[in-house]
Amino acid sequence: MKTHKMKMLLMLLSVLVSCLDGIAQTVSRISGTVVEYKDDAALPVPSATVSLWRTDSTLVNNTTSDLKGKFQLKDIAGGDYFLKVSCIGYAPAYVALKGLKDKLDMGIIELVPEAAALDEVAVEANSIVRKIDRMVVYPSADAVKHSYDPYDLIANLMIPRLHVNQFNKALETDGGSVQIRINGVKATQAEYLAIPAEDIKRIEVVDNPGMRYGDTGIGMVVDLIVKRREIGGTVYAKIMSCPYQLHLDPTFSLKLNHKKSQWGVYYSSTFRDAKKSYFDTDESFYLGDRVIHRIKEGLYAPYRNAWHNIDLTYNLYDVDNYTLNVAFHNSLYNVPYGDSRSRMYDAGNPDYIISHTQSDSHSYTPSLPHQKSPDLIECFSFQFLLS
Repeated sequence: MKTHKMKMLLMLLSVLVSCLDGIAQTVSRISGTVVEYKDDAALPVPSATVSLWRTDSTLVNNTTSDLKGKFQLKDIAGGDYFLKVSCIGYAPAYVALKGLKDKLDMGIIELVPEAAALDEVAVEANSIVRKIDRMVVYPSADAVKHSYDPYDLIANLMIPRLHVNQFNKALETDGGSVQIRINGVKATQAEYLAIPAEDIKRIEVVDNPGMRYGDTGIGMVVDLIVKRREIGGTVYAKIMSCPYQLHLDPTFSLKLNHKKSQWGVYYSSTFRDAKKSYFDTDESFYLGDRVIHRIKEGLYAPYRNAWHNIDLTYNLYDVDNYTLNVAFHNSLYNVPYGDSRSRMYDAGNPDYIISHTQSDSHSYTPSLPHQKSPDLIECFSFQFLLS
């Protein structure tokens, strides 16, 4: 009898522990707003089906959006999921949710009419729709723990088609360049490096950006959505150098926050000083049935350059209402010695000539950049975003 009671007690304790563990892992809610864009206006999409799926395609929960396009999913356990939003007459939208463990406000999720989506496949410029290919990645606690900066974090997340050059601290993709942004505002590499990995709430990846980001050569846009500090700031410094000659690549950044305001100073430089530099060149020219094979043997010549980039920024941010971003960029380029010397001759011919070119160049380009984006109401060189 005592043995039976002991077994019952152990069973009750195991059930209680399982319940407590489930309660500890549940998320209060996942919320958001489903909209359709028409003439830059966000119109709510009511009665859209919002379903949450595990990575093994098991349905976890679902709901529908109300008349204002809003939805909520409650009592979701932590883990990896993907969210599907669908409605009759619209192309479905998918969002990856990795390492879900807290309350989550998805913000705006856009649905695109099926007719518009078909037009975009046909590559008609007038039918380009914003955010149709956006993937939202929520970094897991483990990925953040093993990352120092955004480049480390993106590498650890292994986002499809997005590659990280850890040596140069750069993002690469197939079929074009990568435009980087912070909270929707175009950013520089120095600004990216100034963000601690633990401040990144999510990463939004647009792998078919189109003209809305201002450059047809862009293959992908990576937008970091980061936490805003109300007080304090961050400092970042890095120096890369060559051990046997003067070859420096320093980077420095400073960000200060006070309530809704943020001030930033970013500096990067490239400095080269080689008293003995040379370039070897092997050229072939095909002229009908005749081939000219010319060889240039590099001879020692001095080379020195210095490139300084200085950015001053101010950002005023209210998560629900507006963003004001002002940036002043300044680039100074100085090459006092860009000389080149070479011994030039045709292959198989002992006769040669000496070529010697002396050159210097300088530039000074301050600018207040003008960035185009349908999300931004622009005034001269200032960006002002209303939501």
